[in-house]
Amino acid sequence: APSAEGAKDIKLLLNWRGGALAQDWEVLAKKEHIDHISIELQKYEDLVKEMRQEMLHMKKVDKVALQTREAAHKRVEYFSLLTMFVCIGFTVGQYFF
Repeated sequence: APSAEGAKDIKLLLNWRGGALAQDWEVLAKKEHIDHISIELQKYEDLVKEMRQEMLHMKKVDKVALQTREAAHKRVEYFSLLTMFVCIGFTVGQYFF
């Protein structure tokens, strides 16, 4: 077994970016000879596109959740009506027998 004296602490910092934040805008600006303001506008445009995609996804998920809730509500409603008719049937049956 290795001794505790030779052990070293290792720290790892991981910076994970996705979407518009993952692009290196400075390299793009140098490559295409674009000024700083145009780069900022392009960056914000990409961020807005990502937000719109996320909102469309959330809207679709919400629609599916709404359909699921409505279907569950219908099943509960039918089960409640069935239970009520069964109870009324037993009540009527006990009255006559």
